[in-house]
Amino acid sequence: MTKKQWDRRPAAERIAASIRTMIMRGEEGWEPAAQLPTTADLMAEHGVSNVTIQRAVGVLKSEGLLVGRSGSGVYVRDEAPHVITPASYISPEPDSAADRWKISASHRGRETNRVLAAGEIVAPKRVAEALGEETVIRRKRLGLLDGEPAEVTYSYYPASWARGTELAQRRKIRGGSPRVLAELGHRLAPPQVDEVSARWATPEEYELLQLPGDVPVFDVFRMVPDSEGVAVEVTELIKPGHIFKLGYRVS
Repeated sequence: MTKKQWDRRPAAERIAASIRTMIMRGEEGWEPAAQLPTTADLMAEHGVSNVTIQRAVGVLKSEGLLVGRSGSGVYVRDEAPHVITPASYISPEPDSAADRWKISASHRGRETNRVLAAGEIVAPKRVAEALGEETVIRRKRLGLLDGEPAEVTYSYYPASWARGTELAQRRKIRGGSPRVLAELGHRLAPPQVDEVSARWATPEEYELLQLPGDVPVFDVFRMVPDSEGVAVEVTELIKPGHIFKLGYRVS
């Protein structure tokens, strides 16, 4: 009896997925700057034609995981995947001009973020459920790593008390949102709750992150409570799954 093949993707996509996994894991022979095996070797390994291998390689080149060097061959990109640890928002930084997004990963070469929008909107369902209000203040930001789009962040606050504050203004906040929340009487306290999922990007995220194709994104949905256990901030962080890993420390 022939074994049923569950993976019904085209062969080139299956091969690209296999190579992508080895690059993200840093498997032997697939480390940064490693040269790709010859086309003949890849054809023999996967039992496919030259055309199929070239299609798979083309997919990974478009994602930036592989790079071609004229007269030399194809190589794994020079940089290993970035491991990003979502920052803690508990402690305000009143004397810092940088926000938590930048502080948490400045040593990784992350340069800055842009505030794209800030204002009052009708809350998405899960945000309304978390904050207990249907009208919220939303801040939309684009994070840049070495000048390249790396993260889209949406932060939400109850409009009943955030309306008219710095949270509703389209500009960077000195000390970040924890400083403003503390001044408004919302002393933050653990535990923060993160829900992490993987999905396809929305059209807006696709454009902002300049994604090369149908690559998945991480969706980190964070609820930040005050000392009374009431959620006063909800933040959704969207990160490209083909160049980032999420790191969490469990104590």
